[in-house]
Amino acid sequence: MYLSNTTHTLQIVLTGSAVTEPEFVVSYQDITSAGMTMPMLSNQGNTNDLTAVTMVAAPAASTTRQVTHVSLFNINSSAVTARIYKDISGSEYNLCQVLLQSGDTLEWSRESGWHVLSNSSQESVIIREFTANGTWTKPAGLKRVLISCVGAGGGGGSGRCDGAGTNRFGGGGGGGGAVVWRQVAASDLASSVAVTIGTGGTGGVGVATVLTNGNPGTTGGDTSFGSLVIAKGGLFGSGGTGTNGTAGTGGQFFNCTPFYGPYAMGGGQGSAGATGNPGQATFGFSGGSGTAGGGGGGGINSGNTNATAGGQGGGVYVNGLAISGPTTGNGVANQSNFLFFSSTLTSGKGIGTGGAGGFPPSTAAGNGGNYGAGGGGGRASVTATTSGAGGNGADGLCLVMEVY
Repeated sequence: MYLSNTTHTLQIVLTGSAVTEPEFVVSYQDITSAGMTMPMLSNQGNTNDLTAVTMVAAPAASTTRQVTHVSLFNINSSAVTARIYKDISGSEYNLCQVLLQSGDTLEWSRESGWHVLSNSSQESVIIREFTANGTWTKPAGLKRVLISCVGAGGGGGSGRCDGAGTNRFGGGGGGGGAVVWRQVAASDLASSVAVTIGTGGTGGVGVATVLTNGNPGTTGGDTSFGSLVIAKGGLFGSGGTGTNGTAGTGGQFFNCTPFYGPYAMGGGQGSAGATGNPGQATFGFSGGSGTAGGGGGGGINSGNTNATAGGQGGGVYVNGLAISGPTTGNGVANQSNFLFFSSTLTSGKGIGTGGAGGFPPSTAAGNGGNYGAGGGGGRASVTATTSGAGGNGADGLCLVMEVY
């Protein structure tokens, strides 16, 4: 591309107004009868809406100006149309007119001519985290979002209190929250969306009166992204009785939005309280389960033998590898961070392991690990000794992956 006269210039103009003027950079060199002038020259600047801007000025007399490279970057969040032309004494000779989307670059070189480096083929993502109620606001330039919601875990039940020679069951562990995903195009989203984070269910309070069943925990709250995504919280573990300590079931996928697979996984079930050593709660991300359940509370049988362990909290699977839940105490937070099924697209937050159940005479039930895990069940006790309280379920979580 040459400017071979003092009346030749290279111009650029937009066909409409832009919020932020696109940026251009050009490189060129001058050639005279003595040969090529060194060093090469360059110019840079911005467009000016409907007013033409000179990208390369006219050469001096007896000089030919050779343009070697042109680039134009659309810094706006919306599309612009630019026209580049050669001006000869006020007459316009069009070289290129192009629609540039947000983030696109128009490029010309001697070797490859005109082409657009499209931002649409080089997607970028930002992950927004919500651990408390808030509002998501749709940003400019957004293509779509992938939303992941985790319901809160249910609280464990407390153990039964009764006299010697009776069966005293520990409380049931709380269920884990459901996990739900949904991809939504930017055009289908409102300008803002309310995000609600489920609160973990509280554990049942211990009891100290003869012939008294334990108290149930409470159900974990639902986590939602408007009405588009709803992940149900885990159900509570029941209080221990003289015959059972029913476990809380996980948040039920068929009550979620969306409710169909593979976009919804129900929470893991807690393990039941027992008069002996309870079993382990359901793992998270295993067999269709979302988050982990809490372990059941240990009890005392009619022969007055204490359990020697509480139910182990549910673990989690990460890329097929099992991470075990605790045998005592609280669940561990963020044990599986791959809520977007990628080792790189992760916010660092994820589902935790379930709380362990308590067991006599004094080991306390554990709380569920963030996010979404169920609390452990409380231990049983003998009359005049307060039974173990249930552990609290973990709060929910919402992650929004924005794709640009």
